[in-house]
Amino acid sequence: FLFALSQNTLTASEATVAQTAYDLLYPSRSSTEIIHPSAWLRDIFRYGHLLPDDLQEELIRKGYRIVQNPNSRLLTTRSEAVGLDQYIDNGIFRFHYTIQGSKGVDSTDNDQNAIPDYIDLVMTIFDEVYQHQINDLGYISPPDDGRYLTDQDNGGSSHYDIYVTNLSYGYYGYVQADQEIGDNPNSSAIEQNAYTSYMAVRNNYDGFPNSEINNLRVTIAHEFFHSIQFGYDAWEKSWLMEATAVWMEESVYDDINDCYQYMPEWFASPHSTLAPEAGSRWYGSFIYFEYIDEHLGGPETIRRIWENSVQYNDSRIIIDNALLAESSDFIDSFIGMSIANRILSSNLKAGAYRYDEADAYIDYANKKNADDFPLVEDIVHFTQGTPDTVSSSNLDRYGSNYIFLNTDDPVEISLIPNNGNTSDFMMSVILKDAAGNYTIKSGSIMNIDPQSNNYTWMYIVVSSIAQNATRFNYSIVFRDGNSEVDAPKG
Repeated sequence: FLFALSQNTLTASEATVAQTAYDLLYPSRSSTEIIHPSAWLRDIFRYGHLLPDDLQEELIRKGYRIVQNPNSRLLTTRSEAVGLDQYIDNGIFRFHYTIQGSKGVDSTDNDQNAIPDYIDLVMTIFDEVYQHQINDLGYISPPDDGRYLTDQDNGGSSHYDIYVTNLSYGYYGYVQADQEIGDNPNSSAIEQNAYTSYMAVRNNYDGFPNSEINNLRVTIAHEFFHSIQFGYDAWEKSWLMEATAVWMEESVYDDINDCYQYMPEWFASPHSTLAPEAGSRWYGSFIYFEYIDEHLGGPETIRRIWENSVQYNDSRIIIDNALLAESSDFIDSFIGMSIANRILSSNLKAGAYRYDEADAYIDYANKKNADDFPLVEDIVHFTQGTPDTVSSSNLDRYGSNYIFLNTDDPVEISLIPNNGNTSDFMMSVILKDAAGNYTIKSGSIMNIDPQSNNYTWMYIVVSSIAQNATRFNYSIVFRDGNSEVDAPKG
């Protein structure tokens, strides 16, 4: 009975995920948001069979794939391939395109090599991305589709297929899961959930931020990493897929910084989860992997995360195991990121909480008129002899609240859970002195004396760290503390 209840609950959640993906992808998008829709295509592919029958029929007619719907298997032609009458092979890739109609690329061919300059550019960028992700960082190549049945569209060869065509407004590009193969023959590990896939890239980026070449660069860096991810575990959590794919944009093309567009919204709600089940917040969660990259083993740790995904289904366990070599784990790295996000400095004095590009993050937020970057949950003005209490009920799992503490007096700070246990939370205090040095203290009860080291800037960080709790309501009580200043010697 308990097992059945658990399964029903899980199915209800999956049905909600499928409905959310449907609402975002079809029949139309009223949003002006610019996104990478691969995660929602994957949700339709995996959970679309839980949608009402009429919605499934609409999706299939439009060319969407639903792995557990028998009618979806009748889609022997990839809808992206329709109307693309030319192709060219380069390395492991086959590029499909046309110069005709609304799907066509600009036919300009300045170097007169019989290939449109736009396709030349796409091929050059794929070479750069492949070199970085496969050769430099050591990821395994995505599985090829050379073993398909003869009635299945594999793009005409075993190459990895890229369809350059017109896409819905706001889509940079996407990767579509195609056929389950279980084990990726390109690796020595034994994968269970490897899938072949193919990619769609826009035939132009009119109306997008940045230049066309930079939009192509970040799109291909992001989407090809999804192709690689599908070769490890196509069913990994979407937040992990999307956040690491945005991080990969920075890894390949550090100077483009298209990822900055996700930061104002992400930092406006630090209380929200690092690991959302749906929505677009997962793009901003790349900052967590940026923190790991800069402080906990670099790109090798990120690669170990994906290598661990083959063995484990829980993102937290996957990250725990990847961080073992750094004497760290998910909670340690999450708390570190949460502190770094409040300090938000490129100054070397920030030490283990420094971001190389922190100044640029702040500058971008200012240009976007982002207030309280990141958002401050509360401000406490404490005076000795006047106890105070602040409470919060908005904290999500793996989220953080920031509380500014203004006092010249010693103060005792106590975290009191309004539900659950103190172990569900981690409370840290960031103390900055007049010389710009940082001190971090952690615990459920702490004594803070601003005079002890001339602290001029103090923030409390409350983070929710329990995996299984559902509510994270708490209060912080401020009482008179003890002086930590050495008594004068006489």
